[in-house]
Amino acid sequence: MKIDIHVHSMFSYDCDLDPRHLVRRGKEIGLDALCITDHNTVEKSAPVLEAAQEIDFLVLRGVELSTTVGHILLFGVTSDCWKTPYSRSKLPPEAVLDLVDAVSGAAVIAHPFKPGYQFHTPEILEHPRVCALETCNGQCLDGQNLQAHRMAQQYCMAETGGSDAHLLHEIGACYTLFDRAIASERDLIEALLTGNVLGKSMKKTYL
Repeated sequence: MKIDIHVHSMFSYDCDLDPRHLVRRGKEIGLDALCITDHNTVEKSAPVLEAAQEIDFLVLRGVELSTTVGHILLFGVTSDCWKTPYSRSKLPPEAVLDLVDAVSGAAVIAHPFKPGYQFHTPEILEHPRVCALETCNGQCLDGQNLQAHRMAQQYCMAETGGSDAHLLHEIGACYTLFDRAIASERDLIEALLTGNVLGKSMKKTYL
């Protein structure tokens, strides 16, 4: 299955993509599913599921967390339980690891070499639920994706792809190829944890 596992919607502060438009776009270009990973919230993206049902297209949800060591895609959360009132601070890595353990989820390090968002703490890559590096990101230059690929090889990590789309035409520019059928967020998590995934680009493959 071809799934773009890193897509933003109007519920991210830096994006205005209408859920109906992005879901329709995913179906039109031949993807099998999309993962909505809005910035620092999973609760706000719930309306995207309604659009997916209307168009009969699989949409799964995760979140792109801003942390003190970079951006991390987290799958398995169902609420914004990590937030505290009036707090805008970035999560420390310990809090992220506690969160992924609590939900039996999966974490993917997003765009580890994107300027301004570099990943800084390789030690957490040893955590069993930090299961992959995003080595094919649609917003990164080829050289930055190549650096991520080399890092994944160094740490024997699985590699994923995602468009990191904030505009309609960006959806599907990069995606993750799964070797099994994915029908739910739990299926997605289990597949990521096995590592049998492949990050791909419409232009090239980083594996």
